[in-house]
Amino acid sequence: MLLNKIPKKLLTEKNFFLSSIAFLVYTILIFPFLLPNFFSGLETALFTLSLFVLMSSIFVDPIDEKWFMLWLGIALTLRIDSIFLLIPLMIIYVIKPTESPNRIRIRLRNIIIVLAYTTVFFLLHYVLTDNLVPLSFGHKSNPFSLTTFLNYIKYSVIVLSPLSIVLLGRNNRSFGLIFFAILYILYINFFYSFFMEWHFNRYIFPFVFSLFSVFLLTLIKTLEKVDTTNIALLSVYMLFMYIPGTLQGFSWVSGYRVAMLNLKQIANVFLESDIDENYRTFATYDAGYITYRTGWDIIDLYGLTTPEVVHNDIGRVIAERNPTVLIVSTGIHIEPSAVTLFSQYQEAPSAVPSNYYFLKHLPLTNQYWWSWSQYSYYIFVNENANPALVTGLMNITVDVEKEIGYQKYIFRFLQILSALRL
Repeated sequence: MLLNKIPKKLLTEKNFFLSSIAFLVYTILIFPFLLPNFFSGLETALFTLSLFVLMSSIFVDPIDEKWFMLWLGIALTLRIDSIFLLIPLMIIYVIKPTESPNRIRIRLRNIIIVLAYTTVFFLLHYVLTDNLVPLSFGHKSNPFSLTTFLNYIKYSVIVLSPLSIVLLGRNNRSFGLIFFAILYILYINFFYSFFMEWHFNRYIFPFVFSLFSVFLLTLIKTLEKVDTTNIALLSVYMLFMYIPGTLQGFSWVSGYRVAMLNLKQIANVFLESDIDENYRTFATYDAGYITYRTGWDIIDLYGLTTPEVVHNDIGRVIAERNPTVLIVSTGIHIEPSAVTLFSQYQEAPSAVPSNYYFLKHLPLTNQYWWSWSQYSYYIFVNENANPALVTGLMNITVDVEKEIGYQKYIFRFLQILSALRL
């Protein structure tokens, strides 16, 4: 096991925190723009894994203090809103019954250590990158939406209630887990009902999935014999319950392949253009891959990593910073002359500055997944673009039919199951 390969000295209570801080400093120094460069929901997948490990270590397997601290530290540093999402788990961890009366004090100390670790992480990140990514907080859209809350609750009940009933019927000791799961899901659903409903795909679904997995593990532990029939039935149930979410999640991940192929080509053009270093700046609504891949300076038009976009007119920011490439995302197909710069922080859109000229339109959706969507990029450049950059961007193309490949059969299969499920 990996744990056995780690020097025992590093796993002592005395050195664990210092070793973690050393690893933290090393990671941030090597990847100073770690947080702003998550893309395609990578931080959500890692957060789901961390959440599952934390939950299972509390409710299924005995708590290993050091591994719990490690995964809690990972989860807390993946997103700025993690502190709110993980408060219930931290409370359960501290007050969980133990034979040792000093254990609660030790666990409370551990939580304080991890919170200190997390604080250092974000402070160091801010010092090195001059930004503190708000992520979810940047998408707050309303005071509270009862409709959104009820939609989240409906999905949670459909998925979790059958397993809860079966588990409670087999093992009365599971009442504590079920009671906590109910409160936890209510808490998470309430929290994200202050934001846009698309958070279901990225945040609510991971929480329900983690709870569902913990329920399954707990149920399997109660079975006298875990045979292939039991596993098959549980797998069918899981597939049946998760078809709507699976279909939607598969569509996002696989459908986004078209966008990612375009992004990779844009990044390659940036790298191959050999443009003057003073002009290696671009503006876009998708902070992430291109910056990570090329090292070009980014003006994030959503304002997540470019604070001045939040406080100033977005058109004026572009005019003053004058990025060589301007990439504008739109949800509809329009004439390039009608493209404007929009921001969630200002009421009226801004015009594209007059020194920019339209170069390329890139459709970013795979019509197998979203026939209704016309999401695309409109690429503009200014007078600082050299011929290699202009020619490279003009030549970007993606063969959608070829790239989707066998995934279209998976999508059609999920569509059929989803129709049966609904």
